[in-house]
Amino acid sequence: MRYDSSEFIKSKPMIALNKKSIKPLLILTFILLLSATFSRFSSGQKDDKSGNISPDFRIIVSNESFIEIEFTPDFKKNYDFYNSQNSSIAKGNPDLKVRSFPLFFPTDKKNKIEILESRFEDIPGADILPVPYFRLSDKSKNKQNKSEQEYVPEYRRDGDAY
Repeated sequence: MRYDSSEFIKSKPMIALNKKSIKPLLILTFILLLSATFSRFSSGQKDDKSGNISPDFRIIVSNESFIEIEFTPDFKKNYDFYNSQNSSIAKGNPDLKVRSFPLFFPTDKKNKIEILESRFEDIPGADILPVPYFRLSDKSKNKQNKSEQEYVPEYRRDGDAY
């Protein structure tokens, strides 16, 4: 059987989309994208000693109008936790850690983010290191080839920040 391309172009599409059917399709696409993003994050979490993945967040509720996430940090030290990022690039300021979660919105209108609850504990006398300065190590000062030079962190506190 042979088909004429002009005949194919004249044929009607099998699925008709109108304004009412596009919105649920966009919402479904958004939810799938969001769940794929968070599943990728959870698969990249810290492994415990048994080799199992232990995520530091979980999705409590998710639907087309909102998502609720519970985040519980897994601390390495009093102030540092797994999957954290530096909160500042200003050298000498306290190197406080943060955890970010990317969010994708279906539109750019009337979006809102709320933090429903926050629990924390102030630890008196905690020594938080500053964002380090990097300097050329003593053994690298005479090396001309930049690829052989080593830089070491130097922790100098900015007096105004502490």
